[in-house]
Order: sequence, then structure tokens, then C-alpha cells
Amino acid sequence: MNAVHQMLFLAALPPDAGRQLALRGRARSPTQIEWKLSIPDGPSVIDGFGLRCKTGGGAWEAVYSVQKNPFLEEGLEPSTRRTCRARWDYDLWSPPAAVTTLAAPAGPPARPQRLIARAVSPFRIALSWRRPRDAEWVVVQQAKRDGAFVDLAYLYPWESRLGDGGLLPDTRRIYRLKAVNRHGESPPSRVVTAKTPPHRPHHRRASSACLSSRSLRLQECGARSAHRFQLGRGKSIEMLDCEDDSGSLLLGWLDGCRRDLGTIQTSGFGDPPEVIWNAGERWPVLRSALHEGEGSGSILTYDFDGTQWKEVDRIFSCGRNHLPDSGDDLWWARGCLYLDH
Repeated sequence: MNAVHQMLFLAALPPDAGRQLALRGRARSPTQIEWKLSIPDGPSVIDGFGLRCKTGGGAWEAVYSVQKNPFLEEGLEPSTRRTCRARWDYDLWSPPAAVTTLAAPAGPPARPQRLIARAVSPFRIALSWRRPRDAEWVVVQQAKRDGAFVDLAYLYPWESRLGDGGLLPDTRRIYRLKAVNRHGESPPSRVVTAKTPPHRPHHRRASSACLSSRSLRLQECGARSAHRFQLGRGKSIEMLDCEDDSGSLLLGWLDGCRRDLGTIQTSGFGDPPEVIWNAGERWPVLRSALHEGEGSGSILTYDFDGTQWKEVDRIFSCGRNHLPDSGDDLWWARGCLYLDH
């Protein structure tokens, strides 16, 4: 049953209270309530359900077709009592659950405290902090080369961590936080600095077997186009774009024959990955930008493990889709709610 048919079906059923479903709500902020549906003795994962709500003693509103469980209802007013009930598949309506949004804060939020930044790999820095009081949003900021801070990500007030991924080895980053609500901004947090460690590449020889033109991997790929990267004398990478959009097959010309060096995901538009070299490395890092819709996508980083390139970092993005760098043209791809940690 697709989402449209499910919504029409749910709207047609009588809103009788059922006992087989359990709906629970939690006020997350003055404007947001999180609703979660569970089924005793039922499936542990519920992908979608119908939700009908009302405000105060008003009438029941139209049915939401919810595709994510738990579901965050937004755009509410502070100190508002919200009553909802849910229905999944062919079940009856759950008993109503009532939740009141948090009261509006009296003034701007408190200054964010205990901001910590630490590198967790050559490609990622982890940020954590204590949740600020009276915040409706948290803004993570990053310093440019001239010292000015710009917004990097906007987070819900209950979030207390962020992974800044898609970075390069030996990259230094400077961060701070601000909390925001309807009355204004907090003073900025303390400024913290972290640097990704140097990359220690694998110097082992590629151990994959030689491939012939009749290789099953080559036949399955059915390549439409190819990109070639020269790695040095007698070494090169050939990237084949596979017809089934499963990714791009990496083939290396090494030690006198063609070898299978793995599969990486690419955008599907024939865009080659970015090849990143660091001094003394025998194998480069590959970084691929996936375009997954207007203004959204992911950045995937691949490192060579001595046999094949393996994914070592992934970050979801929205906004501009170019790759992050260490210059003043900062990566604005996370100028939205960033919840993929």
C-alpha cells in the first residue's frame, strides 16, 4: 500500500478507539512534539502510520500520513495542549494521547557550555556540548581564515553532538556555538580547535588477482563510460560507471595487469570522484559527492586498505553540493538541520 492509498484508506475508517496500538508524545520544545507509535506484541519497527490530532477542545483535524516513526510535529504554539491518536495498517485508532508544548522562554537562551572538539579519524572531527537552557535552535559555527565565524549547521535544541566529516588529514578547524530562541541569540560559547591527524597510508601491494576481459565483474558492470587517473609510473586507476547505478567499478593497472580495486558510489551523472594525494602516499584518498535531489546529497570518503578502496567516512548534506575544503569558501552543504551523526 503506497502513501497516497494508505492516507485515503485511513481517512475512510471510523475513528473508533482501539486497544492494540500505543501512542506516546513528548514535548521537545515550545513549538515541537515528538510522537511515537508502538504495538504490544507487534513489529519492533513501524515505518509509517496515520496520525489525527486536535488542539485543546477543538475538532479532530485531517489525518497525517506519517512515514517516519517517531514523528516530530512542528510549528506549534508554546503552552499548547495537543491530543493525537494513531492508526497503523488495518488497525483501529489508538487511545488518545495528550501532550502540552513547553512554555515560551522569558528571554534569550543561556550561553552554551562545555563545547568539546576532538578528531576521531583523519577524516572527521566530533563535537559535543551540554544542551543549553531555553534554546529553540542551536547554531554550530566555524571560523574562516580571516577569523570571522559563519554558520555550519542548525540543530534541534536537544541535540548535543555533531560529526563534522568529509575532511582531509591534517585539517585544522575552529568552532563555537550559539543558542537561539524567539527572543534572540545567546552569547557565543567558548572557541575550540581540533585538527585531524596525519593519514598513515597502506603501503602494501595490491593483492587482488589479474582480471581478463571476460571477468564476471566487468560483464556485470556493463560500463557506460570510464575515467582514468594516473598514479605514477606503471600504475593507474580506471573508473567504470556501471549501468545498474550500483556505483563505479575501480580497476587498477598494476604490475602488468588489470586488477579489481573495489566499487565506490558516484552521483550517477558520470562525475568522477575527487582524487586527494598527500605527501609520501602510494595510494590516494577518493572522495565522491552524491547528488540525491535539489540541494541535497552525501559526501563519501574512501581509503585504500591494501586490497581495495573502502568507505571510511560518510556525511549527509543539504545546500550547495561542492566538497568541503580548508579555504574561505566554506562548505555550506550543512546549512540545514543536520541529524546524521
